[in-house]
Amino acid sequence: MPLESKLILLGQIHYAMERGDLTIKEAEKLEERLGIGLKNYQREMEYAVFGELEEEE
Repeated sequence: MPLESKLILLGQIHYAMERGDLTIKEAEKLEERLGIGLKNYQREMEYAVFGELEEEE
């Protein structure tokens, strides 16, 4: 599966978790099965949420 597809699914998993459709444990299990998780993309998440990274300021 292309990385871009995995990242889209990861976003959908976390959106479902925020809505209450999935528990944190269920989201973690899905991340594990997908082989990708936000913990692996902390820097990218910070950029997506806050814009510039601290080191770029």
